[in-house]
Amino acid sequence: VIRTNLDSCFNMTKQVMDGMTERKWGRVINVSSVNGQKGAFGQTNYSAAKAGVVNLTRTLGIEAARHGVRVNAVAPGGILSSGLGRYPAEVQEMAAAVLAQVPAARLGTEAEVAAAVVFLASPASAFTTGATLRVDGGGSLAKTAFVPLEAHDRLPPWSGFHRSSAAPSRFVRERDDPA
Repeated sequence: VIRTNLDSCFNMTKQVMDGMTERKWGRVINVSSVNGQKGAFGQTNYSAAKAGVVNLTRTLGIEAARHGVRVNAVAPGGILSSGLGRYPAEVQEMAAAVLAQVPAARLGTEAEVAAAVVFLASPASAFTTGATLRVDGGGSLAKTAFVPLEAHDRLPPWSGFHRSSAAPSRFVRERDDPA
């Protein structure tokens, strides 16, 4: 997990950084996770690796900025990936537990993560370096990091939360009525 999620960012960046600093231009956009900033129950190694990506991004952002190279990261939260329906029921239950904590009342999309990457690569973020952009519908601002499955049935039901078997509507909950 650490090799895949942290070492890969370090090793790939090391391969391209000299050329970027020589040209005085470059963009490095790492993919972290909100779990790297918040932690997640049962995911110590993954959360530690993603925290390493956040700090690699910060540190390299400081070191590379004077050379015209910006280094940033995107930290997705709960994302409704195209493959989610093929995951085991336990993973789908975890997605439902994550959804219950998302103020935006839905999981994000792959396109929204891609849009964040495009933004960080664009001139619109010209004065941004060493930053981690969370793409999580406010979920990382929630009180708890993760609801363990064994605790799931002991919790009171969430208002308006649906556990239908159909995806993707299974991963969308109704917003509270403002009235």
